Amino acid sequence: MTTQITLPKAKMESIFNLALLSSGSKTIHDKAEIFIEDDKLYLNDNQIVHVLTYAKFERDYGFTELSSDGDDQHLVITSTMLDALKSFDCQNVALTENNGKIKITGGKWTYEENSQVPLNKKFDFEIQDNDAGLIPGGTEINYKAQFKTTKEELSKLPQVQSYKFLVNQDKVIVEMEQLGVMTAEIDCSKIHVDIGTVEASLFGAEFQHVLSNFDESDIFVNLSDDFVLFSQIGNEKKIMIGQAMQIQGSIQV
Repeated sequence: MTTQITLPKAKMESIFNLALLSSGSKTIHDKAEIFIEDDKLYLNDNQIVHVLTYAKFERDYGFTELSSDGDDQHLVITSTMLDALKSFDCQNVALTENNGKIKITGGKWTYEENSQVPLNKKFDFEIQDNDAGLIPGGTEINYKAQFKTTKEELSKLPQVQSYKFLVNQDKVIVEMEQLGVMTAEIDCSKIHVDIGTVEASLFGAEFQHVLSNFDESDIFVNLSDDFVLFSQIGNEKKIMIGQAMQIQGSIQV
Protein backbone atom coordinates (compact mmCIF):
# COMPACT_ATOMS: atom_id res chain seq x y z
CA MET A 1 0.00 0.00 0.00
CA THR A 2 1.23 3.50 -0.88
CA THR A 3 -0.17 6.76 0.42
CA GLN A 4 1.09 10.07 -0.91
CA ILE A 5 0.37 13.70 -0.01
CA THR A 6 2.17 16.48 -1.90
CA LEU A 7 1.91 20.15 -0.89
CA PRO A 8 3.90 23.36 -0.73
CA LYS A 9 6.27 23.02 2.24
CA ALA A 10 4.65 25.86 4.23
CA LYS A 11 1.22 24.27 3.96
CA MET A 12 2.50 20.80 4.87
CA GLU A 13 4.20 22.32 7.92
CA SER A 14 0.93 24.04 8.85
CA ILE A 15 -0.89 20.68 8.80
CA PHE A 16 1.82 19.09 10.94
CA ASN A 17 1.67 21.98 13.42
CA LEU A 18 -2.10 21.71 13.71
CA ALA A 19 -2.14 17.92 14.03
CA LEU A 20 0.55 17.92 16.72
CA LEU A 21 -0.75 21.18 18.27
CA SER A 22 2.63 22.79 17.94
CA SER A 23 3.53 26.27 19.16
CA GLY A 24 7.09 27.42 18.61
CA SER A 25 9.42 24.56 19.50
CA LYS A 26 6.88 22.69 21.66
CA THR A 27 4.08 20.30 20.74
CA ILE A 28 1.19 19.00 22.83
CA HIS A 29 1.21 15.65 20.97
CA ASP A 30 4.24 13.48 20.22
CA LYS A 31 2.33 11.95 17.34
CA ALA A 32 -0.99 12.44 15.60
CA GLU A 33 -3.10 10.88 12.87
CA ILE A 34 -4.23 12.35 9.55
CA PHE A 35 -6.39 10.57 7.00
CA ILE A 36 -7.71 10.82 3.46
CA GLU A 37 -11.38 10.42 2.67
CA ASP A 38 -13.51 11.55 -0.31
CA ASP A 39 -10.58 13.39 -1.89
CA LYS A 40 -10.05 15.47 1.27
CA LEU A 41 -7.55 15.43 4.11
CA TYR A 42 -8.91 15.28 7.67
CA LEU A 43 -7.75 15.62 11.25
CA ASN A 44 -9.97 14.12 13.93
CA ASP A 45 -8.08 13.84 17.20
CA ASN A 46 -9.28 13.03 20.69
CA GLN A 47 -6.11 11.42 22.09
CA ILE A 48 -6.11 13.59 25.23
CA VAL A 49 -9.30 14.32 27.13
CA HIS A 50 -8.85 18.07 27.52
CA VAL A 51 -8.08 19.09 23.90
CA LEU A 52 -9.73 17.85 20.71
CA THR A 53 -8.92 18.85 17.14
CA TYR A 54 -10.84 18.69 13.87
CA ALA A 55 -9.89 19.97 10.43
CA LYS A 56 -10.94 19.40 6.84
CA PHE A 57 -8.64 20.37 3.97
CA GLU A 58 -10.13 20.51 0.47
CA ARG A 59 -8.07 19.51 -2.56
CA ASP A 60 -7.97 23.22 -3.52
CA TYR A 61 -5.84 23.84 -0.42
CA GLY A 62 -2.87 23.23 -2.67
CA PHE A 63 -2.52 19.45 -3.00
CA THR A 64 -0.85 18.23 -6.16
CA GLU A 65 -1.17 14.66 -4.88
CA LEU A 66 -3.63 13.25 -2.36
CA SER A 67 -4.03 9.55 -2.81
CA SER A 68 -3.92 6.09 -1.30
CA ASP A 69 -4.14 2.74 -3.07
CA GLY A 70 -5.32 0.87 0.02
CA ASP A 71 -8.28 0.77 2.38
CA ASP A 72 -6.25 2.12 5.29
CA GLN A 73 -5.77 5.77 4.42
CA HIS A 74 -4.43 6.87 7.79
CA LEU A 75 -0.96 8.31 8.37
CA VAL A 76 0.62 8.79 11.79
CA ILE A 77 2.98 11.76 11.86
CA THR A 78 5.38 12.59 14.69
CA SER A 79 7.06 15.58 16.31
CA THR A 80 10.44 14.35 15.04
CA MET A 81 9.08 14.43 11.50
CA LEU A 82 7.96 18.03 12.06
CA ASP A 83 11.43 18.95 13.33
CA ALA A 84 12.95 17.43 10.20
CA LEU A 85 10.44 19.14 7.88
CA LYS A 86 11.32 22.56 9.30
CA SER A 87 14.91 22.07 8.09
CA PHE A 88 13.99 21.28 4.48
CA ASP A 89 15.11 23.88 1.93
CA CYS A 90 12.63 23.39 -0.89
CA GLN A 91 9.33 24.66 -2.26
CA ASN A 92 7.21 21.49 -2.28
CA VAL A 93 7.31 18.33 -0.20
CA ALA A 94 5.79 14.87 -0.51
CA LEU A 95 4.69 12.73 2.44
CA THR A 96 4.57 9.05 1.52
CA GLU A 97 4.02 5.78 3.37
CA ASN A 98 4.99 2.46 1.86
CA ASN A 99 6.21 -0.92 3.15
CA GLY A 100 6.31 0.09 6.81
CA LYS A 101 8.19 3.36 6.22
CA ILE A 102 6.93 6.94 6.22
CA LYS A 103 9.04 9.46 4.32
CA ILE A 104 9.21 13.19 3.62
CA THR A 105 10.95 14.22 0.41
CA GLY A 106 11.50 17.62 -1.14
CA GLY A 107 14.17 18.86 -3.51
CA LYS A 108 17.45 17.31 -2.35
CA TRP A 109 16.11 16.57 1.14
CA THR A 110 14.76 13.29 2.56
CA TYR A 111 13.69 12.15 6.00
CA GLU A 112 12.38 8.65 6.83
CA GLU A 113 10.99 6.89 9.91
CA ASN A 114 9.33 3.57 10.65
CA SER A 115 5.56 3.78 10.31
CA GLN A 116 3.63 4.13 13.58
CA VAL A 117 0.64 2.05 14.64
CA PRO A 118 -2.64 3.96 14.04
CA LEU A 119 -3.84 5.77 17.15
CA ASN A 120 -7.57 5.21 16.60
CA LYS A 121 -8.36 8.16 18.87
CA LYS A 122 -11.09 9.73 16.74
CA PHE A 123 -14.27 11.19 18.19
CA ASP A 124 -17.44 9.66 16.80
CA PHE A 125 -19.63 12.72 16.18
CA GLU A 126 -20.05 14.79 13.02
CA ILE A 127 -18.95 18.41 12.80
CA GLN A 128 -21.63 20.88 11.74
CA ASP A 129 -21.08 24.23 10.04
CA ASN A 130 -23.43 27.08 10.97
CA ASP A 131 -23.42 30.87 11.43
CA ALA A 132 -21.82 30.41 14.88
CA GLY A 133 -18.87 28.42 13.53
CA LEU A 134 -18.11 24.70 13.70
CA ILE A 135 -19.72 22.64 16.45
CA PRO A 136 -20.13 18.91 17.20
CA GLY A 137 -23.44 17.62 15.87
CA GLY A 138 -25.69 14.97 17.36
CA THR A 139 -24.55 15.70 20.90
CA GLU A 140 -26.45 17.18 23.82
CA ILE A 141 -24.15 20.12 24.47
CA ASN A 142 -25.48 23.27 26.10
CA TYR A 143 -23.82 26.24 24.43
CA LYS A 144 -24.11 29.09 26.93
CA ALA A 145 -22.42 31.84 24.91
CA GLN A 146 -21.00 32.55 21.46
CA PHE A 147 -19.08 35.40 19.85
CA LYS A 148 -16.90 36.12 16.83
CA THR A 149 -13.51 37.81 17.01
CA THR A 150 -10.20 37.62 15.14
CA LYS A 151 -6.86 35.93 15.71
CA GLU A 152 -5.23 39.36 15.66
CA GLU A 153 -7.42 40.47 18.57
CA LEU A 154 -6.77 37.36 20.67
CA SER A 155 -3.05 37.56 19.89
CA LYS A 156 -2.87 40.91 21.69
CA LEU A 157 -3.39 39.10 25.00
CA PRO A 158 -0.09 38.61 26.90
CA GLN A 159 1.08 35.08 27.63
CA VAL A 160 -0.02 34.21 31.16
CA GLN A 161 -0.78 31.02 33.10
CA SER A 162 -4.56 31.31 32.74
CA TYR A 163 -7.27 33.33 31.01
CA LYS A 164 -10.80 33.93 32.22
CA PHE A 165 -13.32 34.95 29.56
CA LEU A 166 -16.33 36.89 30.86
CA VAL A 167 -19.08 37.17 28.26
CA ASN A 168 -22.33 39.13 28.54
CA GLN A 169 -24.71 40.52 25.93
CA ASP A 170 -22.67 43.70 25.46
CA LYS A 171 -18.99 42.76 25.61
CA VAL A 172 -16.28 40.16 26.18
CA ILE A 173 -13.72 40.77 28.92
CA VAL A 174 -10.59 38.66 29.41
CA GLU A 175 -9.14 38.55 32.93
CA MET A 176 -5.48 37.57 33.38
CA GLU A 177 -3.81 36.96 36.72
CA GLN A 178 -0.14 37.65 37.30
CA LEU A 179 1.04 39.31 40.52
CA GLY A 180 -2.01 41.47 40.04
CA VAL A 181 -5.03 41.14 37.77
CA MET A 182 -5.13 42.56 34.24
CA THR A 183 -8.36 42.87 32.25
CA ALA A 184 -8.88 43.60 28.57
CA GLU A 185 -12.04 44.07 26.54
CA ILE A 186 -11.65 42.42 23.15
CA ASP A 187 -13.30 43.58 19.94
CA CYS A 188 -15.92 41.07 18.84
CA SER A 189 -19.30 40.69 17.18
CA LYS A 190 -22.28 38.32 17.08
CA ILE A 191 -22.32 38.06 20.87
CA HIS A 192 -25.02 35.77 22.22
CA VAL A 193 -25.46 34.80 25.87
CA ASP A 194 -28.31 32.75 27.28
CA ILE A 195 -28.50 34.73 30.52
CA GLY A 196 -26.30 36.92 32.71
CA THR A 197 -22.51 36.63 32.38
CA VAL A 198 -20.86 33.39 31.24
CA GLU A 199 -17.35 32.60 32.52
CA ALA A 200 -14.72 30.28 31.07
CA SER A 201 -11.22 29.80 32.52
CA LEU A 202 -8.54 28.25 30.29
CA PHE A 203 -4.96 27.10 30.86
CA GLY A 204 -2.70 29.68 29.27
CA ALA A 205 -0.16 27.33 27.67
CA GLU A 206 -2.83 25.25 25.94
CA PHE A 207 -4.65 28.39 24.78
CA GLN A 208 -1.44 29.67 23.14
CA HIS A 209 -0.99 26.32 21.33
CA VAL A 210 -4.59 26.50 20.13
CA LEU A 211 -4.39 30.12 18.98
CA SER A 212 -1.09 29.73 17.09
CA ASN A 213 -2.70 27.19 14.75
CA PHE A 214 -5.33 29.54 13.35
CA ASP A 215 -4.89 31.86 10.38
CA GLU A 216 -5.09 35.66 10.61
CA SER A 217 -8.84 35.72 10.14
CA ASP A 218 -12.16 35.52 11.99
CA ILE A 219 -12.44 33.03 14.83
CA PHE A 220 -15.76 31.81 16.21
CA VAL A 221 -15.84 31.06 19.95
CA ASN A 222 -18.49 28.83 21.57
CA LEU A 223 -18.64 28.40 25.36
CA SER A 224 -20.27 25.32 26.85
CA ASP A 225 -20.61 24.08 30.43
CA ASP A 226 -17.10 22.64 30.56
CA PHE A 227 -15.17 23.55 27.38
CA VAL A 228 -14.61 26.26 24.78
CA LEU A 229 -14.64 25.65 21.02
CA PHE A 230 -12.56 27.80 18.69
CA SER A 231 -13.26 27.45 14.96
CA GLN A 232 -12.43 29.01 11.62
CA ILE A 233 -14.21 28.47 8.32
CA GLY A 234 -12.59 29.01 4.93
CA ASN A 235 -13.16 27.85 1.37
CA GLU A 236 -10.12 25.54 1.40
CA LYS A 237 -10.05 24.44 5.02
CA LYS A 238 -12.11 24.34 8.18
CA ILE A 239 -10.64 24.03 11.68
CA MET A 240 -12.15 23.43 15.12
CA ILE A 241 -10.19 23.03 18.36
CA GLY A 242 -11.87 22.41 21.69
CA GLN A 243 -10.15 23.23 24.98
CA ALA A 244 -11.47 22.10 28.35
CA MET A 245 -12.09 24.69 30.98
CA GLN A 246 -9.50 24.88 33.74
CA ILE A 247 -11.99 23.91 36.42
CA GLN A 248 -13.23 20.83 34.54
CA GLY A 249 -10.05 19.25 33.20
CA SER A 250 -11.72 17.23 30.47
CA ILE A 251 -14.13 17.56 27.58
CA GLN A 252 -17.34 15.57 27.95
CA VAL A 253 -19.06 14.94 24.60
